[in-house]
Amino acid sequence: MGSTASLVTHEDVPDELVRFFVKQLPKVHGSGGLFDKIGEFPSIANMDMQIHDEAYMYFTYGDTWLETIFPYWVASNIDRLKILLIPLLTLLIPLFKGVIPLYVWTIRSKIYKWYDKVNEIDESINNSSTDEINTIIQELETLKIEIQNQTKVPLVYMGEYYNLLVHVDLVITKAKNHSTGT
Repeated sequence: MGSTASLVTHEDVPDELVRFFVKQLPKVHGSGGLFDKIGEFPSIANMDMQIHDEAYMYFTYGDTWLETIFPYWVASNIDRLKILLIPLLTLLIPLFKGVIPLYVWTIRSKIYKWYDKVNEIDESINNSSTDEINTIIQELETLKIEIQNQTKVPLVYMGEYYNLLVHVDLVITKAKNHSTGT
């Protein structure tokens, strides 16, 4: 005595749905029964009908590499997205070329924004009296402390950061020399 059970689907059923159903069969029917051993059903052995491509691939090779790592719905979406990978990479390459200059500009702008204030103070030194020079020196000392507290940059840009501090010190020296008449 023998029995055979077949699962049949309409040809319009999407491939992902067929694969999902076939993946669920061992969970539902894998424990065996009166006429079959454990793990014997489902099987593609003794099939007279045409086997769906997705069912054949699953019974022949098992889960895909993505399905072993991710849940089915994630693996299925990643599998569909691989078609878009080449156009996506084509679009991302110019984007990455623009990200690096934008990063450099952002970091340098943290440093260079102080130069407007330093230049403004430097230009006012020549037309200032001795009392104003003492105020300017105090303002420059305060500006230097403010720069040190507010400007945090990566080590790569520390040279430019210290150049700013040297320039502030240079303007302080110029103001002190102007006040003494040297």
